[in-house]
Amino acid sequence: MPATYTLDTKIEALNLLNQLDGDFLRVKERLKIPLKTLRGWRASERELRRRFEDREYRHFASIKLELLRDMLETSRDIMQQLKSGEREGLTASQLVYTLSTLLNQAHRLEESFEDLPPDPQQETEQANRIRFVYEDDLPAAPPPATGNPGEPGAPQSSSVREKLR
Repeated sequence: MPATYTLDTKIEALNLLNQLDGDFLRVKERLKIPLKTLRGWRASERELRRRFEDREYRHFASIKLELLRDMLETSRDIMQQLKSGEREGLTASQLVYTLSTLLNQAHRLEESFEDLPPDPQQETEQANRIRFVYEDDLPAAPPPATGNPGEPGAPQSSSVREKLR
């Protein structure tokens, strides 16, 4: 059964290859990874690094999100203290200053979130298209447009025309 390696091990080997100027034999000796495996990782280096960076980004984004939640929860607690009047030896101005600072920092943290590029493995959504289907061997082209579509024509039904007059 072939050995399986974690993404961290693959990135470590690629980094070591870069440090040792592509000396596969030295990396093989240090990490005990077969040459064929190392060459395969080097060939797919771009994809491996992209996966690693995506994973790292998601990890740090979850830490930021948890921190942001904690900051907002603390802000809510301070607001409750201000409303209830139970300040535990703190003045209102101290609580307001703390609240203001906390919300400003939360806002800055929220602005630091970046959107990831779309995942190329997910299928893109198909555009909606109108297709004319004809029976009895009629041409497959849509019927020609008549008149200016910006100007409404006369009503088709005689009863509608009469009611509009």
